[in-house]
Amino acid sequence: MFYWLLYPLRDSVSLFNLFGYITFRAAGATFTALIIAFVLGPPVIRFLRRHQIGQTVRDDGPATHLSKQGTPTMGGLLILMSVLVPVLLWGRLDSRSLLVVLVTTFWMTTSRLSEAVRRGWWAGTSLSVNSCWASESVHGSASVLLSPVILLLLLP
Repeated sequence: MFYWLLYPLRDSVSLFNLFGYITFRAAGATFTALIIAFVLGPPVIRFLRRHQIGQTVRDDGPATHLSKQGTPTMGGLLILMSVLVPVLLWGRLDSRSLLVVLVTTFWMTTSRLSEAVRRGWWAGTSLSVNSCWASESVHGSASVLLSPVILLLLLP
């Protein structure tokens, strides 16, 4: 987004010419991801602990795994935010490879959300068989619909 907003103004403000360089945008995206992870990390972990969204350990597993009981398991949400926000801010959204990565990430996120809904991580109880079937059907349909889109983005 910064590329499309600021790079066209490079004739007026020569500093904006930096947005034309991939190295500058990559450094900016890296710094932005770092700031997002540091700022949002502690509140996300507190939220996950407060709502008891943590790892459950089976009794028949190794005794050393019992110490992992209650460890927040949705840390990938923080990683996802730390990656997607900088990519959307600093990336050139007309790049086919970037679009493929964004579509694939969206597809994988819907898979993870489908699993979270099916297992009942949000409410603490698992869903009925019909609800599980509906959740998997939505994700399966999205997979079928997105596959041709990804292929079309890969074609020259």
